[in-house]
Amino acid sequence: MQEPKRKVKSFITDLEKREIASSNYLVKKYNINYIESFENDSKDNDVLLISNPGFNFEDILDSVNNFQTVILFNCSILMHKFEQTGFKISSNDDKIIVLKNKISER
Repeated sequence: MQEPKRKVKSFITDLEKREIASSNYLVKKYNINYIESFENDSKDNDVLLISNPGFNFEDILDSVNNFQTVILFNCSILMHKFEQTGFKISSNDDKIIVLKNKISER
């Protein structure tokens, strides 16, 4: 992380893994907040990073357009779902796909 003043919100579905991550020393250094529910905390966010290929797209369907950018890391299987909701591919490298929200470009 280059910017220690950047606010980071992280959602990990597995409670045990979320508790372990939230006890890491980087949490305090980089202002990382591990949220318990994605639905309640999706406003005012710019970038959504998904690194779990098993991520359930339906969990964010109602709030996906709150994001300007989506980054898929090893999750190309989700690319078409984002394209169907108004995102277009900005960059598609080996394992990293960046999508931009068409609505936010206006």
